[in-house]
Amino acid sequence: MKRVSDRNGDAVMVTTVLMLSIILSVGGKLVLDYGEIVGKEQDMLHASDVSDSMLSMRASMSTLLEAGDTDTSILNRITLGTYGNPYLGVARSSGRLVYSPAPEDFQLSVFLEEGGSETLLNSVSGSLVFESNNFYYIDQVITFQSGGLVLDEYGRCVMSEPALFEVVRTSSGWGVDLELFTLTGEHWSTSGIDSTPLTIGLDGYSEISRDLSAGQVVSMRFNGPGEKAWEYGIRSLLTGNGLIENVDFSVTRPSDWSSSSEYLEIDLTGMETVHLLTGEMEVRICSTC
Repeated sequence: MKRVSDRNGDAVMVTTVLMLSIILSVGGKLVLDYGEIVGKEQDMLHASDVSDSMLSMRASMSTLLEAGDTDTSILNRITLGTYGNPYLGVARSSGRLVYSPAPEDFQLSVFLEEGGSETLLNSVSGSLVFESNNFYYIDQVITFQSGGLVLDEYGRCVMSEPALFEVVRTSSGWGVDLELFTLTGEHWSTSGIDSTPLTIGLDGYSEISRDLSAGQVVSMRFNGPGEKAWEYGIRSLLTGNGLIENVDFSVTRPSDWSSSSEYLEIDLTGMETVHLLTGEMEVRICSTC
């Protein structure tokens, strides 16, 4: 009888161990699955946070430009990575920030055309690019170009935030108000996961206001990555304000979007006034902040 009792006890112990193994295995998988959900959500929210940080930078640029303040620097921050969760085994995703004032990376020129001749009102260039290195979600690229934000996701570019571009109704036509930023200074890049302090300063500015006569056309020409996103963004803004394509504005696409010698052109044909405020902005990493 004693031997039978021992065999029963062994059977109970084996069953208990098997049940615990199953519970731990299932529990571990649930933790991993939940961790992946948390990690993916963090990656997605981080992209939104980066966009918000860039819009905060744009607000700082506007503050300096509209005040004509070339003596003040405003501190901003962009967090390059996610915070993870060590309790759930959630890894931290990282990112890279590239500041490029080079015109070949992006250029927007505004012309005034009349009777076959044209006058350059101003030109802006440069980009600030955030490239994510996500652990859970797809990688994303968010680019600041002259105040607009272009999001590259799944290999498709969209304008997630339009530039400071306003079209207003006048007594007998339309007026256009543009606030644009050109990036100056030296090229730099940084990568990691931490919050990066950035200082923004105004190096110089220009303001042009014109009353337009019949036959004068405000022409905007775009060259560089994100042209398609700008086309869609500007067209949506214009039609959303009641302008009619091929009546109040027209769009000419490049035959080769990848060519640096061709550009996207958007002509505003029904404008009575144009106001163009342009700021030369320098963004630097703050080493003492």
